[in-house]
Order: sequence, then structure tokens, then C-alpha cells
Amino acid sequence: MISHYLHSLVIQVGLFEGAERGTAEALGIASGIFALLLFSLSMYAWSRRRQPALAIVSIAFLLFFFRHIVQVLAEMYEFDSAVALTLVFMDFIILALFFVAIVIRPRRKQPAGDTSSP
Repeated sequence: MISHYLHSLVIQVGLFEGAERGTAEALGIASGIFALLLFSLSMYAWSRRRQPALAIVSIAFLLFFFRHIVQVLAEMYEFDSAVALTLVFMDFIILALFFVAIVIRPRRKQPAGDTSSP
């Protein structure tokens, strides 16, 4: 009797893990698509304002999208270990770009008659 309950519990946990894996893959793909959407929005904002920080953020979003594409392909074709270092390096670059975009100073518009540098 107890072994029957344990066996059914093991089967249910196995089914849950399969469903969890599918959900994780779907969320990974959704986050990649969301990164592509944020890239396009930040590029549009950059084209309107021409702020360097927006260009840097858009590059970071594009790299995030490419990172997810590489990760999904690596999981599909089972070469995770071959790209592990590349994914970590891409994470580092993405974080560094976001840091630079936050720290960079926006340019101030000078009055028309003012020729002195800030």
C-alpha cells in the first residue's frame, strides 16, 4: 500500500518536472522576445533624443536577446558545456553596458549665446 503511494508520488513528481521544464523553456523564449521588444523601443527612444545612454542600453538589450538565442540553441542541440563560458562572458558585457549607461552623464544643452565649455 505505501509502495503504491510512493510510486504514484514519484510519477507525479516526474510529470511536474516535465511540465516545469516546458514552462522554463517558454519563459526563456518569452524573455528573449521581450528583450528584442525593449531593444526596438530603446532604439526608437534613442532616435528621438540622441542620448548616448539610450544607445548603450539598446545594445545591452540586443546582446541579451542574442544570449538567449544561443542558450536555447545550446539546450536544443545539447552543447551546453561548449557555450557556458561564452554565456557568462555575455552576461558580464551586458551588466557592464547597463552600468555604463547608468553612470554616463547626459549632455546639457547650452544657451545659444554661450560659447564657454561646461
